[in-house]
Amino acid sequence: MKVKDFSSIFIGPLYNQRVVLNKIDESIYDEILDLSDRFLIPSQVLNNLLYDKKVPNPLVEGLKNQSYISNLKNLINQKELLKIAKIFNESGIDYVFLKGSAINLLGDNFTRYSRDIDILVDKKCLSKSYELLKKIGYKYLNPLVSDSSKYIKYVHHLPPLSNSNGGIVEIHHRITELSSYEKCPLTRLILDKYAIVKKDGMEIKVPKLNHLIAHITYHAVLHHKYDFGPVFLHDIKHLKKMIKNKKELIKLLSKMNLSDEYKKIEVYIDTRNIVDIFGIYEKSNTKKSLKKNPKRISKLILTNSGRSDFCKIITRKFTVNEDYYQTSKYSIKFYFILLIELKNHIFKSAET
Repeated sequence: MKVKDFSSIFIGPLYNQRVVLNKIDESIYDEILDLSDRFLIPSQVLNNLLYDKKVPNPLVEGLKNQSYISNLKNLINQKELLKIAKIFNESGIDYVFLKGSAINLLGDNFTRYSRDIDILVDKKCLSKSYELLKKIGYKYLNPLVSDSSKYIKYVHHLPPLSNSNGGIVEIHHRITELSSYEKCPLTRLILDKYAIVKKDGMEIKVPKLNHLIAHITYHAVLHHKYDFGPVFLHDIKHLKKMIKNKKELIKLLSKMNLSDEYKKIEVYIDTRNIVDIFGIYEKSNTKKSLKKNPKRISKLILTNSGRSDFCKIITRKFTVNEDYYQTSKYSIKFYFILLIELKNHIFKSAET
């Protein structure tokens, strides 16, 4: 897929700049479906296509199927969110729902697809929150993770938990990664100054609007480095219409060294320019390639950054509390790859 095709198909929906289906090369249909699924925007892509509904088309059918699954997942998430809010409210857990869950609760006429439910809890409530979720049928998605919530030194959330209904939950004890901020600038703000949304008679805690936008900006810019697709653009476009105190938002983003990036995003949305200035296509595909091809042992041993990563990886207890669905370099599979390559490297060194 060319970057021009990517921009028109995946960024065009942001501005309702519709694409004629007949002008899309059939050879990139599979790539479009792969990206729309990864980016969680099948409905936006589908609704932006101009096509004859009477003529069957594999791309249209694929997008319809993805949208159906995404809608079903959203219904599951809504049901699970209410169950979790109820048990957390009753148990006095200091919590706030994050990202997609919060966006869906705050606005009408906008559906934010998400694969899981992200919840921030006070670190003091982490163990209790984990036990409460276990009581309603949740357990770690990765069967190799131990039944514990205490191994959090290097991570900002527990590994994903899932239940038999298809719900997936991540419990965060801080918003940002340690590699981004030693002291998280958002965690206490979000926990202490939350908003309450009422749904089906239930009081549900979500972030204040400015805090939610700051989190989304951080998540796109620093956490994912623009490799998670254009969904953040849709989120910010939707939420910025509701901003009441932009000065406070910019002040917060300035403290996080993100004000320039946010202004760049805002200008991009307002100018209706579908050129991929954030390199979303290239970075998304680079990330996918890196997951398939982890760093080789020579890279890890022969560079300072590599040696540092290697020591961290080797000394970590992978079977204790690591979520290998998040990144290949901390996976069980990658751990064994490292050991095998290290053994091969030692033998080759001995032979020479």
